Amino acid sequence: MAHIECMGVETRFGECKASCRARGLMALLLCVAAILVFLFIIGPALTRLPGFRPIVELIEEQGIEANAYYYTEVEEFSEADIMMNNTMDYGPKDNRP
Repeated sequence: MAHIECMGVETRFGECKASCRARGLMALLLCVAAILVFLFIIGPALTRLPGFRPIVELIEEQGIEANAYYYTEVEEFSEADIMMNNTMDYGPKDNRP
């Protein structure tokens, strides 16, 4: 009889179909639940932190669509991109050995 590995346990073919499916389904549901918790609980809570609040307010005031993939049409992003590149190119260098 052929043996297969089911979730780290070697079993005979056919024996683990139900248990593998149940474990797989539970893993899928757990991952979906983790994503939903981050999207609806942890993510919004982060926007209320003092470090993020000014950024969130700026995005809301300027009407920037924060979930867009590309910001090529937004003037503020173009300016921020130039500033970030300048900071990376001409910023303070760490000359410690």
